[in-house]
Amino acid sequence: MKKIFFLFLFILSLNAENIGIESNITKENNISYMAEQCMNYNSKENCQQSLKLLSQDKNKSIKLRLIYTNKLCDLNDSNRCKELGDIYYKPELNQTKNYKKAKIYFEKSCELNNSDGCIAFGLLYEYGNGVDKNLTIAQNIYKKACDLGENLGCDSYKNLKYIKDLNVQCKNNNSKACVNLGFLEAFSDEHVNIKKVKQYFKKACDLGNKKGCDAYKSILNGTFF
Repeated sequence: MKKIFFLFLFILSLNAENIGIESNITKENNISYMAEQCMNYNSKENCQQSLKLLSQDKNKSIKLRLIYTNKLCDLNDSNRCKELGDIYYKPELNQTKNYKKAKIYFEKSCELNNSDGCIAFGLLYEYGNGVDKNLTIAQNIYKKACDLGENLGCDSYKNLKYIKDLNVQCKNNNSKACVNLGFLEAFSDEHVNIKKVKQYFKKACDLGNKKGCDAYKSILNGTFF
């Protein structure tokens, strides 16, 4: 009786092993099929499924995942275009920072009405990363993000309008506006333009603003930052 029982278990284990092998073969065949449909026939659904499977397997090449992400962006997947922009804007996994490439993907994502892509695209122009700094262009891009329902886009649009108004007031010798611009520039989230910070505070000081003078002196003394 015991021999029959152990024989039964042995047969079950063999069947389970065969099922596992068949399952792996089927899975590999499915991946191959989806890859073919993705690359040769521009099947967006199969590209997405291929990328999903690759993302679940940490042993798969990062470059291979990037190939599918690029393909999906080519097929107008706005989220994947934004993802590619992020890869080049804040590189990880040994990728090289490349603002020009980031711009290409953020711009396409925004053109495809992806509000997150528009925010990222606007940031490039707000801070002059890979492009000439242009607050007017940045403001227009943020406006689009706002129109797409992104609250951050609305806030960024209003903030840039405020900064542009301050610039006009500072040029018209409003010392308080110059001081505010100095502090805004000094505590920017991105790289700080110390030369501009000094210019704003110096102008405010020349106009008789005590806060501007104190800030300007502390910069010269190296105690401001």
